[in-house]
Amino acid sequence: MLRKGLCLALTALLLFSLSGCGDFIELVRLIREIQEDDRPSGEEMRQFVLENEDYLLQCIQAGEPEKLEGYGIIKSVYESGNYIEFSCEGSGFGSQTNYAGLFYSKNGNMNAARPHISPEDMIQEGNGYLWEQPEGDNTYYVEHICGRFYYYLEHY
Repeated sequence: MLRKGLCLALTALLLFSLSGCGDFIELVRLIREIQEDDRPSGEEMRQFVLENEDYLLQCIQAGEPEKLEGYGIIKSVYESGNYIEFSCEGSGFGSQTNYAGLFYSKNGNMNAARPHISPEDMIQEGNGYLWEQPEGDNTYYVEHICGRFYYYLEHY
């Protein structure tokens, strides 16, 4: 997917230099559409965990979660005290940024990856829980998948 994005960016740069701004803007719009089509949905992330749970747990329990970087839909891996985060997509710029992925909660808590968000401040939404910043547009959605695995979607 990274190689595809790089090729598209280089093509955009070449077209911009050859044809002008209008065509470049249209190409950027098309690139965004292609990138959005490549993003895994929440359901695809859920299915990924269910189908790969044994291997995910094997790497986690062996203390080697970094082996999962680039595995399937996982783009990057970040380990912290109470959780291991598996980033699956990110998009946007500035106040229109979205991140989605999975995390493994070492302590089993759904707020392990975002401890500053209290479960009491979240409302049930669909199959998960939603937090909305009281005076702002930041949101965080978390949904239990299985065991200690969770799906998250956040917007800043």
